[in-house]
Amino acid sequence: QELKDYWQDRDTQMAEDREMINLVKPKAKTDVVQWVSNEPKVFYDTAIALVSSYQPNYKLPLTIDYEPEEKEKMNKAERMLIGIFRSVDGRQMSKGHYYWLRELAYWVLSGWYAVFNIVADKKNPQFIADFWDPMTVYPAWDGEGLSKCVRLFDVDGKVAKSLIYEWQMKGAKIDWELPEGKNSFRVINYWRRDLVRDKPQVRNAIMVGDNVVKELTVERFDKIPIHVGAIGQPDMSSIGWQKRWGEHIIAVNRDMYKYTNNLLSLMVTIVDETAYPNIVTQTRTGNPPFETEDIKGHGQVIPLKLEDKIELLKHATTPGEALQALQLVMKQQQKGSFPDIVYG
Repeated sequence: QELKDYWQDRDTQMAEDREMINLVKPKAKTDVVQWVSNEPKVFYDTAIALVSSYQPNYKLPLTIDYEPEEKEKMNKAERMLIGIFRSVDGRQMSKGHYYWLRELAYWVLSGWYAVFNIVADKKNPQFIADFWDPMTVYPAWDGEGLSKCVRLFDVDGKVAKSLIYEWQMKGAKIDWELPEGKNSFRVINYWRRDLVRDKPQVRNAIMVGDNVVKELTVERFDKIPIHVGAIGQPDMSSIGWQKRWGEHIIAVNRDMYKYTNNLLSLMVTIVDETAYPNIVTQTRTGNPPFETEDIKGHGQVIPLKLEDKIELLKHATTPGEALQALQLVMKQQQKGSFPDIVYG
């Protein structure tokens, strides 16, 4: 809980960025039409595609006067790296994810990354580089690197059972069952590195709900096998640095997107209210002479008696200043993302 509270500002900013990317509309407080631009998502998705379009090439350097055996070893090493990369891809695809490089680009461009990275099974090595949602990972560093790391997230019953089965297959002895009728379970994966007899010792424990899957156990690592960090401003020297440290690729345009949404919402609200004319009817009884369902293309029907009078006010039009402001904002957006000419 201490670590979660420490990273609260980061989580708040990341949640706000994800709402922009997922095109989440704000809750309507008035009758103003709410429009949300798809610009941040288009920019983000295009950037991911550009960064991850090509698989990496592995070229290891040779000495100037290399021997044929050395070249053969280098060729084998390069083929091994290609094989490792393909195995990581295969692991991703088998778990319902996409290519590893594309997922790496997804997280890096979001400003934060968290990768669980080990080589399992000495007899038949399995190279593991699993991505974790950075919003569920709470790290702490010291002078020697990552000293604590907690992964905390909530899952439904089906995913919880799947995780428990996976841990059982790895040798965990679980003699309890999840309670029936509960739809949400909290998973805590806790790592810490201590110094024991001048040597680093890494321990790990896992809980699901109130049940212990794995007691705090000494692992075979001398470092916590998690890479977690941020892309952005390398600033830890001021209060509240957690919010500024990891920088989403859309960060430069956050305000521009909000301005665009406000201006578009204003303009569309005016159009919605003024697109159709009002109809005024006058009868002796004051009842409308026709049903409103029988006519189309009108704003509002106002039934009056013959002696009643009404003065219709002229509706406001979109101010010219609003149109100029929108043009300025869209130019600023293009400076912080891809110009429209990129899309033809």
